[in-house]
Amino acid sequence: MDQKNIPLKILDDKTKNIIIISDDEEVVLNLLGSQVILFGYKPILILNGLEVPKIFEENKDKVVCIILDYQLRLTTGIKLSVILREIDPNVKIILISGYCFDNCLSEYTEYKINSFLQKPFTMYELKTKIEEVVNKIE
Repeated sequence: MDQKNIPLKILDDKTKNIIIISDDEEVVLNLLGSQVILFGYKPILILNGLEVPKIFEENKDKVVCIILDYQLRLTTGIKLSVILREIDPNVKIILISGYCFDNCLSEYTEYKINSFLQKPFTMYELKTKIEEVVNKIE
């Protein structure tokens, strides 16, 4: 599928449509935020990963998934996933990383990460991964 023809998903304010994204690189964070807007979601962008649990707790009724970088400045996506699962065991988490693959995949299963994307990835790969995770029935 040509990336220029990615269908958009239009949601209103009453819909569960927030995606929380945490990455320690501001450029990556803003790029991901722009992309999920095109997919019809509202991003909440968090540079400091330690803020993710609090922001998730405040918005969990509207959050469809959380995208976490594997390695953040003050924590890791894996450590955050444990805390997030304590808040909501059914939270949907996508782990992203440009640095690890084998370690991430083993932790992916152990910590019940819903999906993993190796950086760099395309807009289409991101959209596909979000749809798979959001639409997966537990």
